[in-house]
Amino acid sequence: MKFIFSPLAGEIFDMFRAMWICHNIEEEKDFKRRYNITHFNDFESSVYELPERHPELIAPAAPFTHGVMKPEFFLDMPYLWESKNITDFLINYAKSLSNKPFFLYTALHSMLNLKEFKELTVEESGTAMQQEIIQNSLELLNTSPMGKRLNSESKWDLFSMVEAPDDFVNQFLTTAFAFLPYYQELVPVRTQVTNNLNQQLTGRAKRGTLEEILHDISDSLNWSRNDTIYITTSATVGVRVFEQENAFYVVLGTYQSEIESSNFHESQLQKTLEVIRTISDPSRFSILSILLRTSADTQELVTRTGLTKANLFYHMNYLIDAKIVNADTSNHTNKYALDVKELYFHLKMFNEYLNYHLNIFE
Repeated sequence: MKFIFSPLAGEIFDMFRAMWICHNIEEEKDFKRRYNITHFNDFESSVYELPERHPELIAPAAPFTHGVMKPEFFLDMPYLWESKNITDFLINYAKSLSNKPFFLYTALHSMLNLKEFKELTVEESGTAMQQEIIQNSLELLNTSPMGKRLNSESKWDLFSMVEAPDDFVNQFLTTAFAFLPYYQELVPVRTQVTNNLNQQLTGRAKRGTLEEILHDISDSLNWSRNDTIYITTSATVGVRVFEQENAFYVVLGTYQSEIESSNFHESQLQKTLEVIRTISDPSRFSILSILLRTSADTQELVTRTGLTKANLFYHMNYLIDAKIVNADTSNHTNKYALDVKELYFHLKMFNEYLNYHLNIFE
């Protein structure tokens, strides 16, 4: 297995992340607020401050019109690692798409979270291939699970990408070149943020021990499926793993708080959903209604709920495990109290999650 480590690839990657954040600053702030992410490294803070100094960056700019279209979906990873600098990458990116007529069609599959690729029947590039790409893309947008849930504006964004790839690439490059001077302001801060991780990975590359970090990245991924693994660092994400042209491309962040799900923090969502399931039981809901007013001991709860002690303990175990009820066993009082702050947090997160989907899905 061959490992290739390139810090420069991450610097280019973070430019597109920063560009997307600036053009979607309100959506990104809402994203952080939903997931209760309050800690930002210096680079992220600088990215957030950039639109305040340059309000022109806030104006919507296609193709960055929706969260589904985050830039990492349509970056060509092989060219990202081969490029000498950002300008070199932008030039090579345009060339790469002319040599890969169905690259954006492949990107659409990633955006729609499709595991199986809808193959093309036309082998040679040209009008026939483009027509089939358009037809297949329209079908995927209307029939795939993710496509069915997207609102019409998002569908149009994605369809325009494959229907008029030249226009998309031109807009992409125009936006990127215009953003480049702003990004130069951020590069020194980014270098400081990623310095320690870059040094660690550089040391591992010299010692030939990069393979040891693979299981920390993912235990479920079959790393042996490809002979080459490209690695870089990022100041804006946790971990991203891409697979293109029989190789893995790993973008390793300086922290792990960023999530891999495109919609919601998976571990937090799982925890919140468990809490919602826990309190949806009528008996537990009646217990919470009592504890909402005042703390109570076992006998008080038995009397007021009509439950047996055995049933009460059964339900209390769920509420205590969910950490929304605390048991005070000091002085043998065995009083139970509701953690209103914890309960409110999960209810708020669940409500925000529903609102998020109602806003972007029809």
